[in-house]
Amino acid sequence: MATTAAGISLDLSELAVGLATFQSPSGLFLQTRGGVGDPWNHVEVLMALTVTGEYELAKRGYRWLQKNQLGDGSWFHYYRADYVHSARIDFNVIGYIATGLLQYFQCTNDVEFVRELWPTVERATKLVTSQIREDGGIAWSLDSRGRLEAISLLTGSSSLAHSLQSANTLALLLRYPPPVATKLLGALQHRVAKHPELFADKQQFAMDWYYPVVTGVKSFSPSSREGFEKLFLIDGFGVRCVSTSDWVTTAETSEYALALLRSGDQEAARKALVDIGQLRSPDGLFYTGMGHPSRVTFPYDEVSSYSTAAFVLAWDALEKITPAHGLFTAEVEIAPHSDCAYC
Repeated sequence: MATTAAGISLDLSELAVGLATFQSPSGLFLQTRGGVGDPWNHVEVLMALTVTGEYELAKRGYRWLQKNQLGDGSWFHYYRADYVHSARIDFNVIGYIATGLLQYFQCTNDVEFVRELWPTVERATKLVTSQIREDGGIAWSLDSRGRLEAISLLTGSSSLAHSLQSANTLALLLRYPPPVATKLLGALQHRVAKHPELFADKQQFAMDWYYPVVTGVKSFSPSSREGFEKLFLIDGFGVRCVSTSDWVTTAETSEYALALLRSGDQEAARKALVDIGQLRSPDGLFYTGMGHPSRVTFPYDEVSSYSTAAFVLAWDALEKITPAHGLFTAEVEIAPHSDCAYC
């Protein structure tokens, strides 16, 4: 399946073949060939494969999650092909399976498979919601000794809010009770949208600016977009990962395009995705990042599965390839929330 738009042409079947080379024998998709894998980026790749129509590969990946889920509903942070690389428990990472499986269901209507995986989603969601305080706060992780980290992350909490809403949406489609209480979801959404000061200061990272927008919790106002682009956008090239470095990345540029699409600026989103075509490797996949103006890849010659996957998801949102194209751009229902100790 090929899609073409002004300035770029993609053969999705070729991208699927390339992405398949990142899958370890266990079924886990690694970030880089021979590198580590983690459940969040693993799910990102499964969603990209679903866009390309490689449903069996995606199902194999979801079954890896099903098989390797721990008894409390978690997964470890990083894995090698056949062993645990980091025993940290990251709550955003754990929640992302709900987003992925909702997208798979929207694309395939495969009720039987999604029902099979639902207990895995439910356990993960139950663990995550048990960690959210009444005011919407959640520590970003447990360390390898099971100690709760003191800080909360804006990007992770934004993604998690989207995942929890996805879990509720998926439950309703399956005619199950929604697993996330409306009040708890509303508290998390409110905290992300209205109180960035309650999170660790990561404003030098592009993700903290656009992730609340991509996940539908906050709008990309003209002033915030102007501030973001002044710090991070290299016009005609892409988006810096960090404001202090002229290192443009595929993933950040693709996600910025999603923020633009959610804001209704299709033309700017298309330009961003066309520009990032400069980061395609000879095999058609995408390099992780590239320096400017040197055009030297960094890490050198590194092609990453999650970078290609992020581009594919943004391309789907732009070109409306699948029934799930609105996963990150459709209007998000904000749960009601009135109890705020910080307002």
